Amino acid sequence: MRLLKKRSDYLIAFVALGLAILGIVLIYSAGVVIAEKFYRNPYYFVSRQLLAFIVGSLIMITFAQIDFGFWRKNALYLLLLSFLLLIPLALHLVRPINGVYRWYDLGALAFQPSEFLKISVLVYFAAIFEKEQRAKNFYSGTLPFFVIILLSAILIIREPDLGSLIVIFLSALALFLLAGANFFHLSLAGLLIGATATIFAFSAPYRLNRIKAFLNPGADVLGIGYHSNQALIAIGTGGLFGKGFGESVQKHFYLPEPHTDSIFAILVEELGALPAAFIVLAFLFLFWRGFRAALLCEDRFGYLLASGLSTMLLIEAFINLSAMMRLLPLTGITLPFISYGGSNLIFSFMAVGIILNVSKHGR
Repeated sequence: MRLLKKRSDYLIAFVALGLAILGIVLIYSAGVVIAEKFYRNPYYFVSRQLLAFIVGSLIMITFAQIDFGFWRKNALYLLLLSFLLLIPLALHLVRPINGVYRWYDLGALAFQPSEFLKISVLVYFAAIFEKEQRAKNFYSGTLPFFVIILLSAILIIREPDLGSLIVIFLSALALFLLAGANFFHLSLAGLLIGATATIFAFSAPYRLNRIKAFLNPGADVLGIGYHSNQALIAIGTGGLFGKGFGESVQKHFYLPEPHTDSIFAILVEELGALPAAFIVLAFLFLFWRGFRAALLCEDRFGYLLASGLSTMLLIEAFINLSAMMRLLPLTGITLPFISYGGSNLIFSFMAVGIILNVSKHGR
């Protein structure tokens, strides 16, 4: 029987809310120039993100009250629902947004099923690996892992959405490791993920160009290396304390995606490296508290669920920050809670809500 605490670990919620509120402020500053030019409304991006913030906060509060055993019982249904939502996008049966098939246009918000898939895959793996012997067995553990990852890749490749696929791959692999997977089977899973990612990376010229730009950033600073170089300029000119809020030069159509993928670069340019360091610490703190909740949970499913979701948020943040500092190639992965993107914000809050409920149960 699980031991129920009276309260969740509210520090997790406070940090997530704080990051999201900071994100709303930064989205206004980073996106105001683009919003005014293309939408004739300086509040276009920030108003939509504010709506997602309200929805996401309510979801976090609600999910914090739902016993995490609910997800164990419905893990398969959630996964199947995620796949069903992705099929029309993979078959290009819906209208593309910005030339890709990643979202369903719901008016004020756009729904991105791959964000839902990130969570449902981890919920499903936590459920099937609840018994450690299943994780160690090829047919009951490794084979289902291969099948789910392969199906996810097939559907997401058609959108295309390399960033979401990378997050799903790495998060699932981390959960597989935490579940006690056989080392040989884990190596096979890693090879599968590596091979699939390599094929996907080389299957489109723009993805190949990102790798080339990372390996040789100075070769074509006005071409394939433009984005990463402009991000470094923003970070480099920010100094320790920044140019001041709203004073970014790079957001004036120099740095691509200043309010989404590249928002961290704008943060450093305007606020400086010192506040940026606190953002990095906030993500590490969020991971630590989430993983701590997992370790204190006496239920193995709860442990795997909370640790998997905490790792997912950390992976997203790590890849985005590393790409902005040119430690990794650009992937299109946004910064959780801070970058513009309603689906990512809502499902990040959903993950936090589930972790909060797990934190109620422990020693």
